[in-house]
Amino acid sequence: GPTGKGPGGPAGPKAKDGGGKTKDGKGKSAEKVFNKPKIKPKKPMRPLWWNAMVIGQNLKKGETVWDDVQDDMNLLDIELLEERFSKNAPPPREKPKKDENVKKEEVKILQIIKDPNVVIQKETSLRKLPPAQECARALEELDDGVLDIQMHQIIKDNACPKPDEKKLLAEEKAKQPNIPMAMPEQYMWVIGNLPAYQQRVDCWYFIRTYQEKHLDYHRALTDFMEVIDCLRDSEMLTALLGIILATGNYLNGGTNRGQADGFDLETLGKLESVKDVVGKDIRSFMFEIFFFKLYDKAAQLVEELEPMLRNVTRRLSKDSDGTEKLNKQTRVAFEDFDICVRLLSEEFEKMNETMTMILQYFEDPADQFKLRMPGEFERAKSNINGLVALKDRVKASYGELLGWFKISGMKSADFCVIWDNFFIPPDLIINKDVAMKQNYLVPTFCQGKPPSVEDLMVLWDFKQPDEIKKTEKKRRKRDPEARKRRQERREKDNPDTTAPKAEGGDLDGGKAAGKEPPSATDSRPPPDKELPGKGKPGKGTSKGKAVDAVDQSMEEAPALKAKPMMPNAPGKGKGKAMPSGKGKGKSELVAAAEAAARAVKEAAMPS
Repeated sequence: GPTGKGPGGPAGPKAKDGGGKTKDGKGKSAEKVFNKPKIKPKKPMRPLWWNAMVIGQNLKKGETVWDDVQDDMNLLDIELLEERFSKNAPPPREKPKKDENVKKEEVKILQIIKDPNVVIQKETSLRKLPPAQECARALEELDDGVLDIQMHQIIKDNACPKPDEKKLLAEEKAKQPNIPMAMPEQYMWVIGNLPAYQQRVDCWYFIRTYQEKHLDYHRALTDFMEVIDCLRDSEMLTALLGIILATGNYLNGGTNRGQADGFDLETLGKLESVKDVVGKDIRSFMFEIFFFKLYDKAAQLVEELEPMLRNVTRRLSKDSDGTEKLNKQTRVAFEDFDICVRLLSEEFEKMNETMTMILQYFEDPADQFKLRMPGEFERAKSNINGLVALKDRVKASYGELLGWFKISGMKSADFCVIWDNFFIPPDLIINKDVAMKQNYLVPTFCQGKPPSVEDLMVLWDFKQPDEIKKTEKKRRKRDPEARKRRQERREKDNPDTTAPKAEGGDLDGGKAAGKEPPSATDSRPPPDKELPGKGKPGKGTSKGKAVDAVDQSMEEAPALKAKPMMPNAPGKGKGKAMPSGKGKGKSELVAAAEAAARAVKEAAMPS
């Protein structure tokens, strides 16, 4: 075989003629042919372990990249190569140590904010803005195309210097006029040199942001007015109250709690404590009568009370120990928005005063603030005054509603939850099996959809989900003339009765005149044959539509498209009036209660 370097096996026998031939008679193998010149380094070098490839040996010409690769030995610094990579190369020379006492020259910047956390927060926010000069120009021209509301908020919070900061910045600038400023100081310096910069920023920001609050508050108050009106305008609520009253009077028969003409609203929360031998409470008994014997009235009542049932959100969850519970929360609590509207009105007064005051600082008659802001604040004043008027009307209406139920005072959230717990008790959802909850109860009652009477029948175990007809639910439009027709029927049936005037003005359409007498529970008599009552119905006249003022204000601000209130809601009168049906003698409420009592008695008798 071919000869090679390195240790090998024992030498083979020599050829007889000593001619260097091997045992098989062949001569030495041909030497390998290389294409590159042979190199002999001056010093032994450190090896590079690679697989050498040679064209003609293990590479074929014309097949690889190596055909075009030149051996650029002439480019190498041989001496440096041998110095660094020979086997006996000396260790590298130590670099001279720098004098540690020589401090690195620092780049100076003018900076008055020293807290590093504040600096980082301001710089992070200010990087989202255009350059300082562009921001100042946009503030001068009130250019909302350059500054959106988020940018405006950043300027308000991070780029407007406080008076002491502005003073300090001016002093430092005077001492070191040629030193560049840090980013926060750049914005503070440029914007702080605008006339009345803080007031300009604040007033414009108020005009840009109050409208969204106005729309939210208007929508919420309008929704709560619908809650009030759905109870006051309901034609079938009295039918359900009659069944409750009759059942209570029968249970309390022979005691001083019996023979009642009405009951306090908190009673609705006490009904669950009255249970039968199998654990069902008295509400189940009442709803069985209402849903089966008065199905059409029950269906209409559930539609009538849709705004109130929509005003309560329900969410099924588990607490820390895994116990399941149904959380209820009111979407619109009037007291919250009463505060919100008051704060918005106070903010407007403050900003309006500021705007009026700083107009004197703008000498340029073409200044955009001077040209635009007075008109913007006039429109804001009209809109906010209309919102305050709406809030006051809702407050008065809610007070009248509480009086209608003979309640001296109750928060609106508690009022709505009492009714919601009566119709949709948490236990009836929690105690159902998992499949029923996931497939029916949660989608129906916990996802913001208004329930139907069929849904309530499933909840109360009177029906199964597969028994419900799959029909698209259409929201019932409330008849704004319903209350007026009921008032006219009462006046027709009781022509000799007159309603007292409330102090401070007429009553509106009988609303302040008290509670409307309920219809009988088995059927509603024709208008000309209604049961006569001797109570005094309200006969006051309306002072106007409840939404006139707010609608007028909204017309003056066409950019605001808030949801309008019901167009024909009557105005609210001041003062108190005697409730209808509460006079001497037998009223319609008592007649309805007696009819319901008969239904209760019949249902309790064995068949």
